[in-house]
Amino acid sequence: MTVRSRYPTGRPAARVAARPVALLALVAVAAAAQTETHEHEHERLAVDTSLTLSAVVDATLSAYPTVAELAARAAQAEAWSERANSWTANRPVLSFRYQTDRYDADAGLEEFETGIQLSLWKWGERDSTRLLGQAYGAETAAAAAAVRWEIAGALREIIWQMARAERELLLVEQTAGIATRLGAAIRRRHELGDVALGDVLLAETATLEVETLLIAAEAQLVDAERAYRMLTGLERRPEFRQETLSERTGILAEHPALSFASAEVDRARAARERVRKSAVTHPTLTVGPRRERGPGGEPFEESVGVVLTLPFGGGAHVRTSVTEAGRDVGSAESARARILRELDLALHEASHGLSVARKNLVTARQRSDLAERRYAMGESAYRKGELELIELLALQRVAIDAERQVLDFEIGTSRQTALYNQAAGEMP
Repeated sequence: MTVRSRYPTGRPAARVAARPVALLALVAVAAAAQTETHEHEHERLAVDTSLTLSAVVDATLSAYPTVAELAARAAQAEAWSERANSWTANRPVLSFRYQTDRYDADAGLEEFETGIQLSLWKWGERDSTRLLGQAYGAETAAAAAAVRWEIAGALREIIWQMARAERELLLVEQTAGIATRLGAAIRRRHELGDVALGDVLLAETATLEVETLLIAAEAQLVDAERAYRMLTGLERRPEFRQETLSERTGILAEHPALSFASAEVDRARAARERVRKSAVTHPTLTVGPRRERGPGGEPFEESVGVVLTLPFGGGAHVRTSVTEAGRDVGSAESARARILRELDLALHEASHGLSVARKNLVTARQRSDLAERRYAMGESAYRKGELELIELLALQRVAIDAERQVLDFEIGTSRQTALYNQAAGEMP
């Protein structure tokens, strides 16, 4: 894409400056603004032709704020998988009991009892725990893909913001150069007596307006490149290349955002199933030795005991836990439906925006060609004295606006293509 500016100035003033004092004030403002620009030098991003958008996504991922959450998700999935591989449903408990009548009859009765209490897996609980660990693992992988998709979307937007700002700056720079040359030519003609002083003032006013536009264009590019640096941490950017439009016409199940939402639904369902299997108190098995002697100084007797506890009932307590987990399932399902609707809407808007941009681009190019021809005719007429300078600058303003529209729709077509690919879930 190339900027095709051939026009001498930017938007002209509505009328000729009435007094030289006003002109001097404008010159002072422009000089101050230009000095301010030099005081805040901005080093442009280097263009790396070998750098791809995918590589930029990879570089951005390492410093992206959500990476810490991904690490926590991975640790959680690993913890649940390890728990499913445990022999017991909960931590073992060591117990100790001592009994004596020393503080009562003191007849010599003593009992020592120790044991290890093991929490047993209930039927299906271990399998549900293993499935929950797998669901957490799948959710973690889906979250990583969704983060990459999110980064790609932010980069696609910033890339075309930079492209738009850079093209605008190039257009204004070319316009400023031509405006300066036109102003010099008009001053020479004034010195020769061919044009009035009003034309000189009008040309210089138009040149100052272009300088103002130049400052604004530079600031816009600085902001866009700063946003790129802050997001990626890079001092290089890829070339501005229009992406190949995705062939997808709808939101597929493997879309990163939708896949992550589905993984959250699966994880919530697995958590509900585990709650259903584990809500009731676990059965326990206690094994341990016992040492005791009766009153009268009898010798100690030693034995080994086994205690098995089997909880029962408690359906009301189970339902409260299961229904609470069920609310999480409902929330996850609602979130997935909402995301699917938003993605469908984004895909439709991107498709419609691309169609509109393409049609407008055709019209804008035709309008720019006509405006160019009208300006060329006006420039010839001005040299012959058949047209006033203010009329020539009006034609020039129309021509530059037409050229800017071409620029807008060229960038818009590339941007809408990227937005369509983003909505469709295509990764760069």
